[in-house]
Parts: sequence; structure tokens; C-alpha cells
Amino acid sequence: MKPRTLTRFVIPMLLCAMLPTGCKPDEHTAEQLSTAAPSMEARAIADIANDVSRGVGKVISATNGGPHRVIVVEETHSSRVGQVEIAVMFLRLRDKYGLRRVSLEGAMSTDGPLSAKWFHDLNGGDAAQDAALRLLREGEISAGEFIALVRPEVEVVGNEKAEEYAVELADTDSTAGSLYLLAIAQQSMSQDQIRDANELITQHKQGDALKLIMESSEWTKERYRKLSDKYGTSSCEDMVVLLHEINAKANETGAKIDDKMRSGMAAEIAFFETACKRSNTMVGNTTNMFDAPGINLLALDIGAAHTAGVCRLLKESGASFAVIRPSSLDAHDEHGELASKAYERKVKGNSVDAAGLGAYLNGRGQRKPPPVIGKEWLQSKAEIYYATSLVSAAAAGGEQPPFQTIAPQLALLKAIAIDPASYELIEVGSRKRVIFKITARIDENDSSKTVEVWAGAWKEPPGPPDGSTRKTLEAFLLETREELMKQETVEEQDEGSGKAEETLLLPISKNVKAAFAKTQEAVRRVATSG
Repeated sequence: MKPRTLTRFVIPMLLCAMLPTGCKPDEHTAEQLSTAAPSMEARAIADIANDVSRGVGKVISATNGGPHRVIVVEETHSSRVGQVEIAVMFLRLRDKYGLRRVSLEGAMSTDGPLSAKWFHDLNGGDAAQDAALRLLREGEISAGEFIALVRPEVEVVGNEKAEEYAVELADTDSTAGSLYLLAIAQQSMSQDQIRDANELITQHKQGDALKLIMESSEWTKERYRKLSDKYGTSSCEDMVVLLHEINAKANETGAKIDDKMRSGMAAEIAFFETACKRSNTMVGNTTNMFDAPGINLLALDIGAAHTAGVCRLLKESGASFAVIRPSSLDAHDEHGELASKAYERKVKGNSVDAAGLGAYLNGRGQRKPPPVIGKEWLQSKAEIYYATSLVSAAAAGGEQPPFQTIAPQLALLKAIAIDPASYELIEVGSRKRVIFKITARIDENDSSKTVEVWAGAWKEPPGPPDGSTRKTLEAFLLETREELMKQETVEEQDEGSGKAEETLLLPISKNVKAAFAKTQEAVRRVATSG
């Protein structure tokens, strides 16, 4: 009897059932490094790492070396909780240990320190701090960008080469290894297994079918586990070895591999080979930062797939270093993750918003997303949040438009302008709410490109008691972390499913709410009832 084959499902099933290949933590290397012989210097770097990670991370290893000290922080690029945890660590490193420089994956070494002067020129204050916290909470900025905004004395410097960072992996190519495994599995499946798999596919149980196929042999089962586990144990070096092994097995078994699959496998191998080169580049550029006067402590922020290579290279350089894993990454906690389409927008340097304020400012036209604090749309969004807090406080205090007491602060705005003739006060109960029109720049290369956004803002009771002291920045970060850890990730149904004309209502801070829309009437409806 002619053997039955698996049909009608391979590529569509993988695209819906496969997790995308991304940066993955390296467990075994960290465990090996943690057994290094202790010394005074190693205990010192470990003490710093244990202190700054308290309650938000786990020290994976500490290694003795010379006077140059590096705190390596792993991350999952899409985790908002993880970014808040890293922000806490960076803040502690600065405030307690004098950190002055962060080496950042995803930013180019030739670009110099991230430019945050526009934010520092707002002269700080609670409103500026609240804007930075809001951007971090949304996932618009990373921990590195956050510390650059709130601590002007910390330089955040890229460690990448543009030509290496530019190597991307298409979604179709990222499934090549698993497509190979499907073809390999089919070579040894029994007719009963093939029949059962096709029956599951007919019943639209693609996930169950994929599991059955991949687990039809121990060989494919183990390799698929490494490929598909989002929080797996494979470094980029391990991934290169694994993919070559799968390719060799396909040749050995005579698996049916077409040209598209071969091209995808070559692209996937090239991507991880480049990732290994990037580890070398990151470490080289990081250790060069010690050449600056007075720099003997650095923080290095990397995707966890680079940990093995980075630790090997740091050890060869003679530096003392410790590796910290954020608690959310260590616990494999996916609460507060960016939705996949939001992350795709972020990787392109756009706002994570599908609709609402970020989409207004952006328009629409697995590597770490590039920093965006130099983007005009991000500057506009930060200034809108800042101005909204100032205006709502002035209105709540009984001041009448055009709010002369905050005029000097509003005059510092560079990316947005508020039309003073647009101010409208609304009284809801005993509370004052204010509506106003904003013109925001959206293109750092062309100041004439602007959009108009209407905003409504008000202070929500209960506010802090009179005479009370504002919480510390660390306390706000920890509070944000707790709130994000309660949020489930909700995937968008389709691109642009949110409508740009809808009104966005969100908390700017604990006691300030704001509504944003393209029309005055849309904001007025929310301001009078929200």
C-alpha cells in the first residue's frame, strides 16, 4: 500500500502554533559560572548585585576579576514587568553605587550617549517624573531609556555595530528549524501516527497534531523542545549547533526539504551566527567604556541569549562581573507582556499603541528594539503627558486659563504647543476639568510635520494628604511592577483593530486622568462623564 503522507497543514500550522524565535536565557552557563572560586573582589561584586536585585531579580553568578566591574542584566525584550525590574536595579546602582554609564544592546556605539537633554530641559519635577513612569509602564521606553531620562548624570551608550544589528530574521525563516523537524519526523512515523495526525488536523486541532508529530520520536521531541520553548536554555551559540545538527539529520534521513525551507534554514543559521558576533561586539565596546576617567562600574543590558558568550568574553577580559536575571524572567512570568503586534511596532521604532495617542503621533505606514527617546513622536508624547499634569493641577487649584503660574514651564516645551485660546473649563461635581488643543511634531527630520490632538485632563480624588511627602521614585517603580504583574496580555485581533478616532482615557499618574482624541467633541464627551 502506498504510504500516506501528512498534508495541508505544515506551514499554516507552524505559523499559528509556533512561538517566534527570540532571545532565550542560558541556564547552564550561569550555573557553571556560579561555581567560580570566591574571593574578596568576587564577594564585593556579588554583594552589589544582591543588593540592587533585592526583590526584583536573582543573582545567577558572580565572577572575580580585576578592578573593572560589570553588572550584567539579562532581559526579555517584550516584558514590561522585566523592564520595570531592571529600572529599579539601575536606579539603585546609580543612587547607592554611583553608576554613571549603562551599555545598551539595540543602540549603536557610534551614536554616542542617548540624547535625553530635551527631557532634562523640562527641569524635572513631579510632572516630568510621572511622564517617564507612564512611558515605561506602557512599554514605549526601556529601562535604559528610563534611567537616561530620570538621572541626567547617567550616560546610556549603545554597544552595537549597525551592520550586525541590521541582520533580521523573517517570521517565515524563523520556523525553518521546526519545518525541518516535521520533515524528519515524517520519515519515521508509522501509518497509524500519520492517520491520527491528519485526523487532528481535519478537526482543526493543529496544536495537538503538531505535538503528536514532534513527539513521534525522542530525537525530534528533544530538539523541538529547545526550538519552541520561549524561556528555553539555549544560547545563540547552542542554537547554531542545534540548527546544523537538524540540517545534517535531514540530509541523513532523506527528509523532503524544498528550496524555500533550505533558504529559511540558511537565514536562521546566519541570524544566530550574527547574534554570536554581536556578543563579541557588545563586550568589546563595553570594556572600552572603562577608558573614560572615573568609570569603574558599568551596567550591561543584554538579551539572555547572549549571556553565555558575554560571560566568557568578560572573563577573558579580566573584569569582575555578576549576572542578574529579573524575577519575572526567572519565574517565566508573562504578565504585563507587550502584545505581539505591539512588539512588532516597537521593533520598527514606532509607538506600541495601535490606536490613541501613540498612533496619532506615529501614523502607520527578534532582536532588541532600538531606543526611541530621540524620536520626535516619543518626545511629543512625553511632553503631552508632562503638560497634561501641569494643566490639570493648575485647574484643580482654581486657576483660570491661560494658567499663568505654569507659563514658564509650558514655555520649555519643544515638541508640542498648546493653543491658549482652546482652553475650556468644565465643572463635574466640585472638580474642575480642562480641555485644550495640542499641536505635536512627529518627525525629527521635518519640523513642519505635525498633528493636532485634543486633550482633557483632571485630578482625581483622593489626592495625597496635605503636607504629605511624595513617594520615592523606587517606590513608584515597585508599585508599577505590582500593577503590571496583574495584567494579562491581550493580543490584537488584527492590525489596526483599534480605531484612531476613538477617545483614549488613561491615568497619567495616581491622581491625574486624561482623555485624548482627534476632535474636541470626543474629548468633551469623556471629560463630562469619565
